[in-house]
Amino acid sequence: SSGINAEYGVYQNPGTYLAYQGDEKYLTCSWNGTQDVQSFTWSLNGNLIQDYSVTVDENKRQRIKIERLDDSHAGQFVCTVRTVDNVTASASLALQLQGRLPEIVASPAEFLYGNTVTLTCKHSI
Repeated sequence: SSGINAEYGVYQNPGTYLAYQGDEKYLTCSWNGTQDVQSFTWSLNGNLIQDYSVTVDENKRQRIKIERLDDSHAGQFVCTVRTVDNVTASASLALQLQGRLPEIVASPAEFLYGNTVTLTCKHSI
């Protein structure tokens, strides 16, 4: 679970987070101001994103889930909070994706010396 968490306004964990292609990813945005939050908005590399589901939607915190990470999810995520008093604040984090290493599977899984075995290279993407 990665945070997009700032001193005043929106919390922020600076830095770059590494994630694997094909994984799901949770991002959390929290507001520590006194005003209630009217809306949370999420963008990636300057573009508003829609391909996520909200898993936590509280007054001052929202957590989103991206189902299956791919190359299009690499870059700078920004959460923008708008309060009921029309105050806005943003925080961001960078997400870097890497491919998974292939897995080699033997068939049959158990075999005796001298028997034929088939090795299959499986890739998760």
